[in-house]
Amino acid sequence: MSISKIRKTEKDRRRNILASAIRVFERDGLAKASMRIIAKEAGCTTGAIYPLFSGKEDIYATLLEVSLDELQNKVAKAAAGESDAKVALLFAATSFFEYYANKRFELDLGLYLFGFESARSLGREKDTILNVSLLRTLDIFGACFKRLAPIELKAEEAAVWAQNERDALFASLIGILMLAHTGRASSIGTDPRTILQTTVQGIINKLKNNTVIGEYHVR
Repeated sequence: MSISKIRKTEKDRRRNILASAIRVFERDGLAKASMRIIAKEAGCTTGAIYPLFSGKEDIYATLLEVSLDELQNKVAKAAAGESDAKVALLFAATSFFEYYANKRFELDLGLYLFGFESARSLGREKDTILNVSLLRTLDIFGACFKRLAPIELKAEEAAVWAQNERDALFASLIGILMLAHTGRASSIGTDPRTILQTTVQGIINKLKNNTVIGEYHVR
């Protein structure tokens, strides 16, 4: 067999394993999934998987990295070309929400790292790679906030302010998505997109006033 055919075979096997893992994760949950179950779903042995993936966590990390890269592309595209930073921020936040609103499994992938008992880890190297992937998306929010920083802040203070605002927006979006996927928004007489619109509009209104609450010290 030629090298090109071998590579194609490995690529096809890898794609099949990842697709099978998604089905297993969605059906059984990430915690209950195992390499044995994934192998059975893929129609192969665990021995056929290990040359490509070191374990369930490696498969999970691969799926999450692909998801985070796609998220970053969607959010970047939504914000690109907007000369008004407030509009860019609105589009970026909405794109983030809509991406996960339509992909519950991919949201679960990201949230799985934070178990009820303690934060999970995939190892320092993989954790770093995945954190960098997420930060690429969050930095799109941060870039918008930097353009909107209160004028009384010095450059380094404005950078801290922008990062704090970025993180607060991220936390708000995750909270709204949890309400969306659990159906809890309807129990309080509203819907997730109304909460999203109100949240983002509140941020924009604050930015229009160009005010800053509290002190922002350089770390």
